[in-house]
Amino acid sequence: MRRWITSPLRQQVPLHAVVAQDDVMGMAARRALDRAAQELARPDLNGIPVIGGDGLPGMGRRWVDEHALSATVSVTLPGKTAVDLLWRHWKDSAPLPAVTRLAPAPYPLSIRATPWEFVHGHAVSKRDREQGLILRARCL
Repeated sequence: MRRWITSPLRQQVPLHAVVAQDDVMGMAARRALDRAAQELARPDLNGIPVIGGDGLPGMGRRWVDEHALSATVSVTLPGKTAVDLLWRHWKDSAPLPAVTRLAPAPYPLSIRATPWEFVHGHAVSKRDREQGLILRARCL
């Protein structure tokens, strides 16, 4: 982190936030920023918002409540959703949908989130669909 923050290329663009793939990576980034702030005598690094993902109650949400992370995004667990859909299909012969939307929920709730779709095991943004990166999911 120290090398990245002090890189001449990095100095050209101010750091506004760190957005991590998940809450654990967000916490690692938070610790690295705090350590770099102390080692480089840059207290401004302590104030950089760090946003995680997953939003599990015992981790991400707790870290937001403790002010270690600035925010997180709770995602509906895709495995549970898939099992529920299959159970309804087997039980009632309900057709399986081609696309199942799993809406994320920001935490804290004052953060705005964009809609995502769960397609073949991957979250896909509306922008990616509109640009033709993901056209649609098909049931085989």
